[in-house]
Amino acid sequence: MPNRRSFALLAPSILACCALGCSGATAGTSDEHGGPSVVNEEGGAQTVDAGSDLGSPAPDGSGGTDAGSDDTGPGAGGGVVLPSGTTMGATTVTCPKSAGSPAGATCTRLTVQCPGVEDIAATVAVTEPPGGSGATVVLHNGVGGTAFFNQNGVAASLVAKGMRTVQPAWATDWEVSAVANSALAAACRPATLFRWAFSQPHGKSRTAGFCAIGHSAGSGAISYAMAHYGLGDTLDYALLTAGSPFGRIDYGCAPSTYAGPPITMCPGAPTPIANAPIAYVTFAVPLLNKIEGTSTCAGSPNPQELARFAADSVVSPGAIYDYPKTPLSFFYCGNAPNETAGLGWFYNSRITSTKEIQCVAGKCSGEDVYSDPPTLAAIVDGMSASCVPRH
Repeated sequence: MPNRRSFALLAPSILACCALGCSGATAGTSDEHGGPSVVNEEGGAQTVDAGSDLGSPAPDGSGGTDAGSDDTGPGAGGGVVLPSGTTMGATTVTCPKSAGSPAGATCTRLTVQCPGVEDIAATVAVTEPPGGSGATVVLHNGVGGTAFFNQNGVAASLVAKGMRTVQPAWATDWEVSAVANSALAAACRPATLFRWAFSQPHGKSRTAGFCAIGHSAGSGAISYAMAHYGLGDTLDYALLTAGSPFGRIDYGCAPSTYAGPPITMCPGAPTPIANAPIAYVTFAVPLLNKIEGTSTCAGSPNPQELARFAADSVVSPGAIYDYPKTPLSFFYCGNAPNETAGLGWFYNSRITSTKEIQCVAGKCSGEDVYSDPPTLAAIVDGMSASCVPRH
């Protein structure tokens, strides 16, 4: 049975929750399991819940009765926690000007060392709110994560809510390793940085929430950390926007190999996503080839390359999908969604613990979730309400 631990997410009426297992409820009330409800544009409510016993196709298209069922596709079977790395050489530095960190941030330069990949440097901006709650939010940017994430002022808004923000900016793309040529192996880097943020800026506190926001490839960093690097033992809440684009790399690079049914998200919502795309867009293909050390993504990968892409995905052998102390929220644009929605589904549909999926209307298009003011407000308010200690 899925875990039914509930959590509060504040959201305006323009948003419509589409959690697996949502059920009708009176607006502003809880369902029979204690989950909070979210009101949609028509005034109805759908419950944010830990999941349900409703049947759904397995993410690999092989059938099955529920996300995370015991099929034989990638990611089936028991989970394996991969080792995180270490950090060294932490030094206080001057924050880069006009780099997206909130006013008053202090910056640290450090090096992350992980097994099987090159060392990589990162600059981390930490902003302490005056008289804050003690809660910490790590914000991870998309693409290669080489800039601080503060789209539409989300980091500054979190600081204004009394939350400490931690914003890493990698010296080079975190996913790229000429040694490993593996997104999964390189994902040790952000997983290690999350643990550093818990130990250092957050001070290992268990009396205040330790949480994360990741956008696009940044949501991939969180997904790998949760599914493969055991961050469910540390994060109290995570909010992923437009992702994970690494849910099934093989399907993103060779979409014709997906034999499952069309991917539908948020059915019944004002802006449902029907037949969600999974093919990597043109600008993403060179990065994927660089990450995996190939030239065949979006070309004609051979069976060995397809197997490699699949093994490097978030949904792959050894992945963990149950996080009893870490609820997850996923936000996608309902208007003209890109492949982050379809590829993200392969991961979010597997999760058996508390989660919610929101398909956003308004100005949200492609993966530009933060351009819609009500959605931005919902993300900030939801993080403020949900980033509470659970461990």
